[in-house]
Amino acid sequence: CYFEFIGLFTMVFQNDIMKATRYVVEEIPNPKHRHSTIAKLAADFMQDDLAKESQLRNVEACRIVPQDMFEDCFRGLLNGFIQHGEPEKQHEKGLAFCKASYLREGERQMCYQSMLNLAKRNISQDQFLKICSSIDKSYTANYCL
Repeated sequence: CYFEFIGLFTMVFQNDIMKATRYVVEEIPNPKHRHSTIAKLAADFMQDDLAKESQLRNVEACRIVPQDMFEDCFRGLLNGFIQHGEPEKQHEKGLAFCKASYLREGERQMCYQSMLNLAKRNISQDQFLKICSSIDKSYTANYCL
């Protein structure tokens, strides 16, 4: 139920991802439901923020969740690039996001890992190899073989 209604959270919380995130963390009693809901929330809020210069507010929202929920939240942000991105080019803004100066190194690693995995499933092998060659090898070692 929470998962299905998460699309309304942007309106209910007046596009305030921090308030929506706190609600999920504090008010959803079942940990399993919190994890899936936070991932969906992050992806849905990213839909409205894809065109913005920075997605720092989205990352900051993930940073306030309990540590065991962070990966679900952050991967939700990344999934938002794929779900809501321009067809055939969904990965481009996501990979640009991975370069953001405000990402911590662990976040950057997770970003490239996730975006490469998502891109691999959504683009041709030639496009994928081209992307791999444009990224620092320290981030592609296990994903661009």
